[in-house]
Amino acid sequence: MLVVSPGYRAELYAYPEALTELCHVLVLSPLGYDTPDGPDEGLLRRGAWPVLYDTVFGGADTYEEWLLDAMTAIRWAGEAEGAGVRSLAFCGTSQGGGLSVVLGGLYQDRCRAVCADQPFLIGFSSERLEEVISFAAQGYCQPILSYEQAAKRLRVADPMCCAARLDCPTLVAAGEKDAECPPKWVEALCAKLPEPKEYLCFLGRKHGYCVDFYDKMVDFLEKNLK
Repeated sequence: MLVVSPGYRAELYAYPEALTELCHVLVLSPLGYDTPDGPDEGLLRRGAWPVLYDTVFGGADTYEEWLLDAMTAIRWAGEAEGAGVRSLAFCGTSQGGGLSVVLGGLYQDRCRAVCADQPFLIGFSSERLEEVISFAAQGYCQPILSYEQAAKRLRVADPMCCAARLDCPTLVAAGEKDAECPPKWVEALCAKLPEPKEYLCFLGRKHGYCVDFYDKMVDFLEKNLK
């Protein structure tokens, strides 16, 4: 089963037919941000989904809850829908790319491939902590914050913290002009991943979804899932 994680904007996208022919596909919507009828705008705070803010400042809907929702959905797919969850692959772009690495580490014993496109969250619990706190707090009244506790909450979702746990082929992609997930951080993550791994950097690409990546991902998964 291929588990697709959404980006930070929580969009749900259709995936290429070549993938749906290859395996079951589960497209996640953790924390209920997006639904088959569109985004649940009642969950927005100041025009943004609160998961990063809550993780940094200790709110209710943290990335730990995000991951628990994802794991619950995977279990449901196996028990209620009969999908083959003993053999899993994870993919996503941006936030979804970073958390695909995390999920691959959590399901280490049954993960057969990870495809992380422009992965977000890299180094958020360590080298980039002050940058992340500043970003998350924009427009909010800031409560008193323990940096140590913020880092602890962010480690759950930081792909750098579990990269070494992956025991499967990994495809990692960056965009040359991506200001949100700069190539230097994607390359740093890739350096921590065990072999076998493949790194791509698309020239001229800014942040966002990319058909060229999906084409590479289909080839990668066909090679590693058969």
